[in-house]
Amino acid sequence: MHFFPLAQANEYTFKHITSANGLPQNYVRSVIQDSRGFMWFTTFDGIVRYDGYSFKTYRRYDNGLDTGLMLYVTEDAAGNLWVGTEMGLYCYDIDTDQFTRISSYFPKDFGIQRAILKIKAVGEDQIWVYTGKGGIYRIILFIRSLLLIKRIININ
Repeated sequence: MHFFPLAQANEYTFKHITSANGLPQNYVRSVIQDSRGFMWFTTFDGIVRYDGYSFKTYRRYDNGLDTGLMLYVTEDAAGNLWVGTEMGLYCYDIDTDQFTRISSYFPKDFGIQRAILKIKAVGEDQIWVYTGKGGIYRIILFIRSLLLIKRIININ
């Protein structure tokens, strides 16, 4: 005799979101839900904040951005968003609704000026950044100010 447990059916609601609904394009590179409940989508035509009802798209020259090609987004322990773009690393401050280009504070030959492909927030004070051929960097933060950036691995 075999017993088969009766699985309780879960109900899921799916909503298909496209450019017809408000995305700047249908190709999305990365997605996160931040600590405030917003969904963030990176596209090749900006980064999009979605509250479940409406979209706010940040494109090139909006709110401190120098580019529209967004590659990656993550959130740190303090609730700041870190955005990797084709031109480097940005930090978004939700209180001012502004993006700050972090990588512009370093020499062009430092490597973090390159496309930022992945970002990982670690603990309360570290951001790890992968740039592909430019290497891997560890950024140590101090009271929302950049304190130290160190190339961990150089990939050539």
